Amino acid sequence: MKIEAGKKYHLRGGLTCEVFEIRLYNSAGNRVTFPVKGHILRTTPTGRVKRDYNIWKLNGQAMAVGEHMHDIIEEV
Repeated sequence: MKIEAGKKYHLRGGLTCEVFEIRLYNSAGNRVTFPVKGHILRTTPTGRVKRDYNIWKLNGQAMAVGEHMHDIIEEV
């Protein structure tokens, strides 16, 4: 699956995330390990949507090793 900026994706833990940027290189020109930046969308009991910042690898992994509940698994 190719991850693109501006789209929403389902996470392994059942939540949804919104990718807003993919930046392959940092300001020094070096390649980064976690280039995908976005928000995990959480709904509070009052119905408010809370956005938590997170980063991912290009393949959707949230952590360097193993599976995590914030791994991107599919597009919404």
